[in-house]
Amino acid sequence: MKKLFFGFLLVFSFTLMFCTEKEKEKDEDDEEKDYPVFTVEFDLGYEGASPVPSIDVKQNTQAASLWPANPFRNWHSFTGWFFEDTLYDSTVIITANVKVTAQWAEEDSNLALQPEGAQRDALAALFTPAGGFPALSNSWKIWGHRNPLFTQCFGADPNALVYNNRVYLYMSNDTLEYKPDGMFVDTPSYGLGIQGIRVVSSGDLANWTDHGAINITGPDSTDTLVSIDEWRASRLLNIPNVSNSWAPAIISKNLQGTDKFFLYWANGGDGIGVVTADSPTGPWTAPLKRLLIDRSTPNCSDVIYLFDPGVVLDDSGRGYLFFGGGTSSSLPYDNTGQARRVRLGSNMTNISGTPEKWHVPYMFEASNIKKLNDRYYFSYSTHWNTGGNPYSMGSAQIAYMVSYDPMDHFPGGYSNPAVVLTRPNEASQLSSTDTNNHHDMFEFKGETYIVYHTQKAAEAMGAYPESETRRMRSAFIDKMPINSDGTIPRVQMTRKGVDQVGRLDPYVVNEAETIGIQGGIYTRPESGASNKMVVTSIDTGDWLALYGVDFGAAGATKFTARVRTPETAGYSGAIQLRLNPEGAGVTSDNGNLNPANTAWITGGEAVGYLRIEAAPGNQGKYAVITIDLDKKITGVHNLVFVFYSSLGVRPETVLPNTRHKNGFEFDQWQFSQ
Repeated sequence: MKKLFFGFLLVFSFTLMFCTEKEKEKDEDDEEKDYPVFTVEFDLGYEGASPVPSIDVKQNTQAASLWPANPFRNWHSFTGWFFEDTLYDSTVIITANVKVTAQWAEEDSNLALQPEGAQRDALAALFTPAGGFPALSNSWKIWGHRNPLFTQCFGADPNALVYNNRVYLYMSNDTLEYKPDGMFVDTPSYGLGIQGIRVVSSGDLANWTDHGAINITGPDSTDTLVSIDEWRASRLLNIPNVSNSWAPAIISKNLQGTDKFFLYWANGGDGIGVVTADSPTGPWTAPLKRLLIDRSTPNCSDVIYLFDPGVVLDDSGRGYLFFGGGTSSSLPYDNTGQARRVRLGSNMTNISGTPEKWHVPYMFEASNIKKLNDRYYFSYSTHWNTGGNPYSMGSAQIAYMVSYDPMDHFPGGYSNPAVVLTRPNEASQLSSTDTNNHHDMFEFKGETYIVYHTQKAAEAMGAYPESETRRMRSAFIDKMPINSDGTIPRVQMTRKGVDQVGRLDPYVVNEAETIGIQGGIYTRPESGASNKMVVTSIDTGDWLALYGVDFGAAGATKFTARVRTPETAGYSGAIQLRLNPEGAGVTSDNGNLNPANTAWITGGEAVGYLRIEAAPGNQGKYAVITIDLDKKITGVHNLVFVFYSSLGVRPETVLPNTRHKNGFEFDQWQFSQ
């Protein structure tokens, strides 16, 4: 009987296994079944438009995330993708091949008509003291200065990419943390206060375009201008134990004839990730859905700070990733054993081999690698126990070593370390409250530069004045000449910064969030804007300025702007165009700003006025308007946009928080002849 029972059990088990395997094969067959795929083509509907790639969608499914982001066309609003009279979007079920065409709405009828005669005179009078116009808002940098590079936001741990004759900077997005009452949180932190990677770019090192923040992973935004729901929806990674994105390193590599961009970032002190894009400003994707380097990576489990990536390509196109840092009293000060480096795979999103421990004397953090003048420069921040070292290095200074091979060793390959940049808080530098640094080196238009961060803008604002543990940092650039033997003289930090290299072209469409210096305004993400960013928080007396705008010999006679009116009925705003003001308040090249010691601008020649008032029924929409200038503008000038808002004057304070979205917002501008 037992034999019969066990025989039955054996047959039953075999039959069950057979059926299970058949079901598994059936499931796999279903997965591999060749479902029909339909192609959706996109036509932007106007001459000269850049092509939008087509997408392939399985029959009877939605395109979902494959659907492209809404396109942008200068001076127009996008109304949707259409096939005949049917609107298509990411939720439509695709049942056949289809070609959809973008439809656009003209924006030049969304504003009330510009005033003439006596009304035009009344508009100009709004900008006079007699009309109640105040002194212009304070700036958080000094007129004529390049440093800090921008003040409408912060940016720390800068890393540079030179591409198509522009410099792109990628930085930890330091963000003020507020309570609901507009006051600072009691215990600000890096973990909650660094909110993604801030990107800016410039073609002249004087005027910088704000491209906003890349939300790779991390905390919710505490910027009150940012929608929490939109911020959460934009997050690229939502995976366990990955909760920060800061201290980036950027590189471009041509793969199969196309330039690709690879942005490496630190998960706090606990790993390195990578995101990729087809342009320096995105859109970005996370190809791995995990970290590239983590505690399970061979030879990385014991690195104290698994952070601060640096990346470089050699002449053959092979990539190398450098990272690591930290120290403790139990480790030798001259060789902490925390530096790591590894070859990258050809696709730049995996590693080739095991990360290698190598000797970097007195290293603490900020590992960086760049190729300049046919040499590789590895640079880093020293730690706090450098006493008695043979290299004349101080604590928390930026040091560098030079080699002709990125994987050379020290000693024997890389040169002895030397200091290129001392601390910002030293009296011989900026007397900043910042006690350490993070940096990058780059070459642009025949000169070499170093970019680093300080706390000078935060000092001007009075941000976190009592905090011993949280600093709000802003990017600075100074020249960094390299001697013929490859050595670098120590760099002098300056408030004035570097010379403008090139001029700003007013005859192309410019982003309003391209700024040389400003007073009172901020920027925020906005999906309907050309750069997905707008200038906002505009009040009476606020302003922004561009350095070195070249109108040429023929000159400009017209000005066009794209703005967004608020939804408030009865609201009115205005822009005054002004040339060549002067600095006021603190003007010294060595001046230090704080809430009691401020800088602003005054004077200059008014050359045009633009009224901003929504046409009936068009409140809250983008609008385009062109005006005739009061005079033809020729030659090179510093250009200022001075703002008026019927909401009145609002002091530009960070404590309490005064930023808002209640006035008009500024998106684009252009002059014409």
